[in-house]
Amino acid sequence: MLPNKPVEVIDSLLYGKVDGLGVLKAAVAAIKKAAAN
Repeated sequence: MLPNKPVEVIDSLLYGKVDGLGVLKAAVAAIKKAAAN
């Protein structure tokens, strides 16, 4: 991570690069949350 860039910029670059992966991670997180309950 580059310390001279704002978090928003890093986030948008990251999400732009791994958009599909982000959706997948969100789904996995939702499943884990449901399983934990």
